[in-house]
Order: sequence, then structure tokens, then C-alpha cells
Amino acid sequence: MSEFRTIKELVIACCQSEGGFPSYETLTSLVRRHFPSSKWQKTHYAWYKSKIKGGGIEVPGLTLDPAYVEENEDADTEAEEVVEASISLERDLHGYLACRLHEVEHRLELVAGGIEYQTPAGRIDLLARDTAGVLVVIELKPGRRKTPRSGNSWGTWALCAIGNRTSAASSWRPTSINGWCSPRRGSRTSNSSSTSSCSRSGTSTRAGAAHRGIPPSNSLRSRFVRKRVRRMRDPLVGFAWDTLHERYDTMCSRFQPHSPHLEGLGAQVRSDRALYHLLCSRFRSSERLAGIEHYEAMLYWKLYAFPQALGNLRVFLRANQEQRTQAAGRFAALVAAMPSAIERDVDEIVRPIEYIGSFDLLGMKSPTALPMRTTFLHFCYPTVVPILDRMVLQAVGGCEDDANHDIRVLREYMPFAWDLAERHISALNGFTESRVRLIDMALWIVRGQERHRTTGCAA
Repeated sequence: MSEFRTIKELVIACCQSEGGFPSYETLTSLVRRHFPSSKWQKTHYAWYKSKIKGGGIEVPGLTLDPAYVEENEDADTEAEEVVEASISLERDLHGYLACRLHEVEHRLELVAGGIEYQTPAGRIDLLARDTAGVLVVIELKPGRRKTPRSGNSWGTWALCAIGNRTSAASSWRPTSINGWCSPRRGSRTSNSSSTSSCSRSGTSTRAGAAHRGIPPSNSLRSRFVRKRVRRMRDPLVGFAWDTLHERYDTMCSRFQPHSPHLEGLGAQVRSDRALYHLLCSRFRSSERLAGIEHYEAMLYWKLYAFPQALGNLRVFLRANQEQRTQAAGRFAALVAAMPSAIERDVDEIVRPIEYIGSFDLLGMKSPTALPMRTTFLHFCYPTVVPILDRMVLQAVGGCEDDANHDIRVLREYMPFAWDLAERHISALNGFTESRVRLIDMALWIVRGQERHRTTGCAA
């Protein structure tokens, strides 16, 4: 008989013994040993991980690193853990495809109430009608694929069923929808055991049972998923540079000038940009005046949009004086180890990025903490090192969920950012920020506007 009454008790005990959240393999083996009849899956693992590291489930004695929270939230809706993410992605895609049905098939029209259309047999994601009057059912299914680095990443595909009153089966071929895939009429494929429901001209059937044309679910997992765009694009053509500061300040509404994390600076900072310039002056000066108070302010500058991360920051650096003293010594050693200058050379920049981990500093000790490590190096070398930010990468086409954790992506993005700065050099004169920073700011704004437009469409 198991010593644990519930899987939740087992997960909490495992976190306490491991001193952090255990690996999937470790936790799965324990669950199967204590609860052999459980239908434990990776989605359950991801849910517990999200709840514990997000603070939804308390584990006595476990203190969270705010860098994890920062990288698993986004400025507006960034809770991208598996279960919640799949629901959010499906809803976003509802609105996206409802506004772009022509990308599924030419001249499709959404029927009245066609988004999440209710039928006696259940809900249909999107219901449309083609030029012949035939109903077109579009079902959206979340799925995952493995990546060489992180193991799993999540995406969503669209599954489009097209039929008429008399045909018992349809044929299909995959068609891309701006990075998303949807099966359409075409060559017939093999039978499937998929359980996706679809409605054909008013009749409800089981996909795979009656529709021989739907590809197998294993095939869908490998073919109908979103992929990271390796070839980065320039979204700044026609960008209104004269409104850069105004739009940037508007997006920084969560900045609190009276935050306790800024008390040690010895100067009043009234905005995100004011704090940025102050930190640049302290980090890049010949005397390297940055101390623990500047490190704390840098963490605040990067994390202030995420309340949970700030809560963890208070625990690490303000509530525990011993940890603060240790962090001060490590940060002083890190600052002293940095070279006085650095060239625009990818390998030369990657070396200190990897070296930072040896100092075991809050927010930068994980090998995947590239956003915070590049933030630190940017303050030291603001004309050279761009910040590897999730929204910035999304703006240039870096669509994979964990792109900002991948050193390979950083190697791609740095020369691309330098090239963008040269490409738009005529528009970057007259600003107080470096050209590299201006590119970061502009891309951040572009991605924010894209998110706003998508949300508006979905509404």
C-alpha cells in the first residue's frame, strides 16, 4: 500500500527530497510505483510543474528561482505551460482562422455563430460553407513534437473536414496556413484511428471510422505542427521611428518607480528607460560601479512585468540577508571578471555567456537563462550585445516556444540584430540608446502590436 494518499502528496514529497522539481523520468517512475493504476501522462507532469513553479501548489521549504517564472510567462498572457497553453492556442487560432478562412480554402464563409458552433453531438470549432453550399467543419487539435534540445515543445494544428450529404469518405492533402497546417481535398491517404469528431452536412460521425481519408494521428504529430522559422525576417520596414519612445513607454505601464528593489540606487528613476540608462552608466563605466543593488535593479528591470517573479526576488535578495551577502560577493567577482571591451564576434560573446553560469547567481545560473545573461552583458556592452527576448524573437520569426533558451538561436540572432542596425542606420540617429538597443525596442513594439491585432481579431 502506498504511503501517499494522492499523487499530489507524492509530487510535493518528491520536490522536497530533490530540492526542486524532479525530472519527468524520476517522477513518472515514482507515480507508477505508488499508483500503478494511474493514467499518468506528460500533461499531468507539466500541470504539476506549472502549478508548483508558478506558486499554485505550495511546497514547504522549496524556494523558486524568479528566472523560471520570467521565462514561462509573457508580458500579457505568457502562462505557456502545457495544459493552459493548448487551450489558449486553440482559442487564439479560432479567431485567427475565422478572419482568414480563405487561407483554408478559397471563398469559404463562416456561417452565423460558426465559432464554437454547438450541435447535439458536441461543439464544432469552426463551421463554414463553401461556394457549393457544402458545410465545412474545421477542428483544431493541440499536439506536441520533440526537439533535440528540450525534448518537447507544443504547437497546434488545424484539422479540416470537407464533405457532402452523399459521400462517405473524403480525400486530403496537407496545406500550410501561415505556419499552421490543415488537411484539404486531394490525394487519398491511409486509414486512421483518430477520435476527432466532425459534422458532415448536418450528420455527426467519427473521424477515422467513416472518414478513411484522415491521416493517422502519428502522422499528424509529425506533419501538422508549428515549426520554428530558421530564416529571420525584417519586420521594421516602414517602422515609425519618431514614435519609438512614446510607444515603448506605453507598453511599460507595469513599471513602478517606487519599487523597493530600486531603493539602493541612490537616485530616483521614473521610468523603464530611466532605469535602463542608469544601469548602463553603472555597468559600463571604467570603474565598473555596479554592486548588488544594481544587480537587484537589473533583475527588477527584466522581471517587473511578472508579479510572481518579483515575489521570488524578494525572497532571495531581501528577506534573506545571508543569501544577499553571498550574491553580492559572487556578483562582484563576475563584474570584475568581465573584459573592458568586447568585439562583435559571436564566439567571443558566447564565451562569457557560458562563463556566467559558474558564478551561481540568481536568475543566471541555469544554462538556459540566456535572456538574463544577455541582459547583463548588454548593460556591460550596450553597443554590442543584444538581449535575447522572447517577444523580440517572435517578431523576427523565431516561433519555437523555447527559442530564447537555445544558444543556437542566440548565435543566429546576434548577427541578424547587427545587420538590422546597419540596415536601418539612417533612422537610428539622434537617439540616446545604442543602435542595438533601438532594434530590440522596435522589435518588442512590433510583436506587441501583432499580439494586439490578433487579440482584436479573436474578439
